[in-house]
Amino acid sequence: MRLEARVTENFNVAGGLLGSLKRGSALAFEQEHVNGEVWLPSFADFNVGARVLLVSSLHGRVIDRFSNYRRFRVTSKISD
Repeated sequence: MRLEARVTENFNVAGGLLGSLKRGSALAFEQEHVNGEVWLPSFADFNVGARVLLVSSLHGRVIDRFSNYRRFRVTSKISD
């Protein structure tokens, strides 16, 4: 499963006073079916240009890959 989203026009929050996302900001998110049992994250890519509180600008990209999922068996015991 893959989700992609892209900002096609500048997006202002509270008229731009609190902040804004710049056109071209994007995200991609993937999940994979692990062991035929559960969908878990496998990839995330965030590419963001933003302005916060009329003061600071942020530009950055974060790429994360998730793998090597393992099943753990645990037990618990309630004691007084």
